[in-house]
Amino acid sequence: RKENMQNDDPAGSELPIGLALYLRESELALRWRMSERTLQRWRQAGKVPRYLRLGGRVLYPIADVLAFEAGAAAGGRGGVRR
Repeated sequence: RKENMQNDDPAGSELPIGLALYLRESELALRWRMSERTLQRWRQAGKVPRYLRLGGRVLYPIADVLAFEAGAAAGGRGGVRR
């Protein structure tokens, strides 16, 4: 149904509304079953995937979160840098 689609891609492909390309800090904290404050401390320590700040919000690209989780699941440290 056309009303449930949006066209943000200049190439013309349509994506369903609500298709998340980024996770908000609260969403990632929920996903990882930790408090937002713990996630904030991890971010300050460089223990989280790449993120960006937009309008006062911290957003995590879902592709980077998935890559980070895959690295952690494979026995690595994910994207943790010390």
